[in-house]
Amino acid sequence: MRLEDMREQFPKMPESMKRMIEQEVAVQIGQEKENDNPKVVTYKKRKKKQWHTVCWWHLWWLLWHLQQRSVQVLLTRCIIRRLENMA
Repeated sequence: MRLEDMREQFPKMPESMKRMIEQEVAVQIGQEKENDNPKVVTYKKRKKKQWHTVCWWHLWWLLWHLQQRSVQVLLTRCIIRRLENMA
């Protein structure tokens, strides 16, 4: 079967259906404006954190844990001294 024969036998797509498909494709790839179509949802891109923000966060976390550890050590020493004084 030749290509020309197939084109003649295959039914033509209505113009309204072509436009509908083009509109749906445009919606799915986000080419339309938000106001034009309420179905279009735009998502905010996640903002990449700056390295200094990450460094400050890690530094804060480290200092907090060191402070907690130092409080534990201090309390343990106080408890040991009290126990030694009681004996």
